[in-house]
This record gives sequence, structure tokens and C-alpha cells, in this order.
Amino acid sequence: MTFWSKERIEKEQAANSLVEPFNPARIEQCAYALGVAREYAITSVGSNGGGKVLVPAGEHITIPPGQFALLLTEERIAVPPNAMALISMKARFKLRGLINVSGFHVDPGFSGRLKFAVYNAGGNAIDLMPGQELFLIWYSALDQTTKAVYRGQHQNQDGITPEDVMSIRGFVLSPAGIDARVTRVEDELKSELARIESKMDSHQNWSRPLLTAIFVGIVAFLLHVFVEPRLPHASELGSVNGQAVLQKSDVPEMPASPPLTPVKPSPSSNPAPIPPSPVGPSTTPSVPAPQERRPDPSG
Repeated sequence: MTFWSKERIEKEQAANSLVEPFNPARIEQCAYALGVAREYAITSVGSNGGGKVLVPAGEHITIPPGQFALLLTEERIAVPPNAMALISMKARFKLRGLINVSGFHVDPGFSGRLKFAVYNAGGNAIDLMPGQELFLIWYSALDQTTKAVYRGQHQNQDGITPEDVMSIRGFVLSPAGIDARVTRVEDELKSELARIESKMDSHQNWSRPLLTAIFVGIVAFLLHVFVEPRLPHASELGSVNGQAVLQKSDVPEMPASPPLTPVKPSPSSNPAPIPPSPVGPSTTPSVPAPQERRPDPSG
């Protein structure tokens, strides 16, 4: 398989009309640079999550981060039955994050405008001007002319169809899209927290003095009810060296104890004799028992 040179492309263009419209200045080494058309489809346009767009004159195509787009070439191309073609995008758009997710070759016998399904994997939107050189096509010769030429549904295609739009319609959950949603939720939460804090501060400006007054009132009421009745009145206090003391009249008097009456021994009671020690004679001298004194009959 041999790739066609610039000279071979110009020769085949004159004989078979490979590209329409053709501009010799767009041949780069052995590739031809194709431009992007005004018509495209994208996943994030409209409330239905996607749609076909025709860019007005002077406007540009915008592919947001994390979104798919279906782009169309400005030129119609043709591949003769003795060749095939390879397609790609220019490097500077790839470096921005634009990825071609569709096919990379064109079959022998194809004729029509090429469609490129692309995805913006970068962090920023990519802007394209209609007519801007975006795609590259290389022609390569087959070993012989083939009869197995392309006869598929994309033959002679000239625009983006409703089926094309339906194939990419929908909201795409990309990292960039998720980050944008998370950032939006964070901003909403911060705004709501700021509103709540401001409201709490405005309530505290008048509620703190009110709560303090209520607390002081409750403490004063409890002191008046439970503590004050237990304290002596000022009229009941005397003063010694400037300090309040209780007066004598305030101290309750203890009742007087009755006088003690001496207990006299009963005349008939005699003390019991002390029994002798069972061990032996005691060394302690015995004490004679007291004799009862009888009254003198003469006296």
C-alpha cells in the first residue's frame, strides 16, 4: 500500500475530482486539509439534551467540555476504486482535548461529505470557525482496482440527518460536567449558609438581652421564695463592732433542770457479807461489817 504524494493527488484530482471544492494550497505534504461546515449537532443544546445547529454567518461552533459533537466537512470527497483513504484531525486541536471517536478510514468507492464524531475531553470549550481547516485525508493506492466498492447508507451523504441527531442526543455525565454541577451545589450551599448565619445574628442581637433578663428574673424569684424566709429580719439583729449579731432575746432558753435529791440508804438493808476467797486465806485485812446503831431507849 503506497500513500499518494502531492503530485499524485493533483493528478488524480484533475482526472477523478477527489475533492470539491478543491484548493491546491490546502495540500500539506501528502495530505489534504478539509474544512468544517456550518452545520453540526451537539449533545448539550436545547432542553431536550441535543440538536442540530446551523451557525449564522460570522458566528462560531462551540463544543463545551465533556460534550459530544457531530461535525461535517465543508467539502465533498470521492475515493476511486483503486484507492482507500485515512482521516484524522490536526494536532493542535487534539492537544486542546478534541478527540475523534468515529472511524479513521474511507472505503473505496465512497462519495459524499464526511461526518466526524468528536468528544471534548479538555477542561475548556473549543471554538471552531466554519471553513476552518480541521481534518486531514490521506489517499493510498490498493494493489489493484477493486469491485468491492462502498454501497452503504452513507453514500452521497450531504448533511446531518435526524437519525444522526438521535444517535448523540442526551446529557453526557462527563468529569467537566460533574465538576460544574458540584461547584453549582457548593455555591448554593454557601449562599444558604450565609443567609442562615445572617438571620441568626439578627435574632441574637435582641434575644440575648431578653434571655439574660429572664434568667435574672428567675434567679431573683427563687431567692425571694426559698432563701429570704430563712434569713433573720434586720430588726432582730444587734450590732457589735459594726457587725450584725443575734440578740439574747432571740436565743431560745433551755428549761431549768429539777434539783437532784440525795438517795438515803434503807434502814433494813444490810450489805451482803464478802465471801472468803476460794484460793486461801486472804492477806488483805478484813473489814468489820458496820454495826447498826439502835436508838437509846433512855434518851
